[in-house]
Amino acid sequence: MFRFIANLIKVQEKRAFHGENVIFFAFFVGSMRWLMEVFLVGFSGLPVAKHLLLYVSWYFMCFFVFGLPVRLLAPPPWEKRINVMLVGLFLGFLPPIVDVLVYGWGEAVMGERNFAYAYVQDFPEGWPWLLIDPERRMPPGEGGVLWAAVLFTGVYLWLRTKSALRAITGATMAYGACVFVGAIMPTGVAWLRDRYFPGSELGYLLIDAQIAITALVYLVVYRPSLALRVATRFVHALPLLAVASVGYAWVKPLDAGLLPALLLMAASGVMTIVQNDHWDDLEERPGEPERVRRHDVVVLQFLWLSIVMGLVARDSHYAVILLVYGVASYLYNAPLYRGKRYFPANLKLEGLWGGAAFMIGLFAATIPELVEIVEHRSYASRIRPEMAMMPFSWKYGGDAAVAAFLAFGGWSVLASLKDEKDVETDARLGSQTVFTLLVRRGVAVEEIRRVVRALAFVFMAIGGVAPALLGRVAWPYALALVGLGALVAGLRCRDKSTEFRGILLLLSAHLGLLAYALSAHAA
Repeated sequence: MFRFIANLIKVQEKRAFHGENVIFFAFFVGSMRWLMEVFLVGFSGLPVAKHLLLYVSWYFMCFFVFGLPVRLLAPPPWEKRINVMLVGLFLGFLPPIVDVLVYGWGEAVMGERNFAYAYVQDFPEGWPWLLIDPERRMPPGEGGVLWAAVLFTGVYLWLRTKSALRAITGATMAYGACVFVGAIMPTGVAWLRDRYFPGSELGYLLIDAQIAITALVYLVVYRPSLALRVATRFVHALPLLAVASVGYAWVKPLDAGLLPALLLMAASGVMTIVQNDHWDDLEERPGEPERVRRHDVVVLQFLWLSIVMGLVARDSHYAVILLVYGVASYLYNAPLYRGKRYFPANLKLEGLWGGAAFMIGLFAATIPELVEIVEHRSYASRIRPEMAMMPFSWKYGGDAAVAAFLAFGGWSVLASLKDEKDVETDARLGSQTVFTLLVRRGVAVEEIRRVVRALAFVFMAIGGVAPALLGRVAWPYALALVGLGALVAGLRCRDKSTEFRGILLLLSAHLGLLAYALSAHAA
């Protein structure tokens, strides 16, 4: 038996680590588990999209959570060792088969005689510490697979390190992973739902929690250098969060309803940063060590896409806006199209980011009320009584739609600010930006800089003055917004990267102040 396990380990460790393998295994096992439950222990009443995403995100999370002992206790590099966890992941669809063999055909039925596969939501009282307790919803098949994962972890660490202490520690950590994913996490989510999100469906909150936990574990434990890089580069995403705040405040005062929009834009910003840094490194630093690896992009793109799939399963309007953002981000960064190298595609794709951020904030403020209006058909009678639809502008006026288009157009202009610091690199690579195109025509970089900064000031000044003329913000706020625009126009630092970070912070402050001013007026 040990020889078989040792040979299995050798085969797995010879494989290179690919994030795609984990994704496909999670989809395969999640789909097979659903099919086995349907065929053998009972048809589920949950919507298929919700049920499948719940399973896929759970197995994807389990790969990295159960892999923590390997990451921390096995010899480095972890990318060489972690593939052994695919063996444990593969066993995930077996419990229904095992339980039918144990109980007999027709005796293992979901919901009958306490038989069920379910999260434990009353930890520690409801957790079966021996991992097998049918009365506590842990049938022998489920418990047996969990015990196999615990024991396999210990055996693997013993074979790899010959250390009894590491083997016992790893097995203990694997048992702790069972407790965490099966009881502590769902109990915490259920508590948060009851306290802060009453009425929300627990399944969707569990999907969100599993995605968030996977991202946190991956960044903090597996790739701490990437987490530090993302943290230092997150200033690039701050203006998008501020634009989302402006979209929200355009309709109603800032409140807790803005939080989902900010979280979605933060996750989207992280994905774009990772995409940009990886593919920039391949183009600008060929042959040098990768600061962002390919599997970083794959894992974080999949987690972001899982968020979108969860929104689609909810029938959320956010999903459409995020898909626009995601497609624009991929086309901008990926070698498939590499839109950042071509003018004006680069500025228009970035403009879509700004427009999407504004729309996310706008929808966060308006969709709950619009859904209620449509459900009650209070406005549909203006057209025909049998219709239950209405144009957005009926309720909120055309200025919101105009502002969304201005966010797209204005962001396209402001995006050109970043090209100043990269003019030498862009020229070497043949990228088409406002700076490189005009330099080729003999225009000095300093002259281009003055024009671009002047345009940025004009747009930022319009962002302050126009709402004041419309009576949407008080004039003291408008003057402060114009002043921040002037600071952006005049900012000079010796280091271009430091200067651009300063511009990003000033731009974020400008948009944040505009959101606050709009909110104060609305209140």
